[in-house]
Amino acid sequence: MANRTQYNVQDVLRLLGDEAGRGVTRNQVVRVMGQVQEDLCRENLAIRFEGTLTLTAALETYDVNGNVWKVEEFIEPAAWTEEVTILHDAKVWKEKRRTTFDIAQPIYGIIIDRWLHLWPLPPTTGDEVGIIGYALPEVTLTEAADPEVGSQWDRALVLGTVGILAPQLTDGLGLTYEQKYERERERQGQISIKESIAGPLRRESSSDTLLF
Repeated sequence: MANRTQYNVQDVLRLLGDEAGRGVTRNQVVRVMGQVQEDLCRENLAIRFEGTLTLTAALETYDVNGNVWKVEEFIEPAAWTEEVTILHDAKVWKEKRRTTFDIAQPIYGIIIDRWLHLWPLPPTTGDEVGIIGYALPEVTLTEAADPEVGSQWDRALVLGTVGILAPQLTDGLGLTYEQKYERERERQGQISIKESIAGPLRRESSSDTLLF
């Protein structure tokens, strides 16, 4: 039985047709589709996750499984009196780490290459923190498995791939497939935002909710 990636590849080749698809291989389609998937994760936050980490006293770095790249909310232990600010600039993090002292708990954090850094160091072992945010694909896309983004993004994956492989190709209305892709990902992005506000948090991918 074919998986979603195989169906999506077939759709791309169908839309390309004989002329635009001449010389295009299935491997090339999959490679480009992987690039589109990562674009959807960065631009439309297509893989949403939640998880917990157990801290160790005086330990700064923690492995965050799931290829996390953007934190939406950091949930501190009840005993902590200060909120943790998640930084996104390594230079700012380095400066805060150099100049912040005499505080009994972490007040800054940053994720670098899937490692969460906290400063100042956690005071006790066993405290748990929660992280809600977004991730990038964990593995390179192949035809052997479904995409990591949810099935609601399949149309965007197909349109975006066609747009890259055949930038001059248009549909019956004269729209390029890049234009169709931009419209589709904006449409689906708006739906995902509404669902995340109205419904319970879930990881919108082929995997279950992550526990770090």
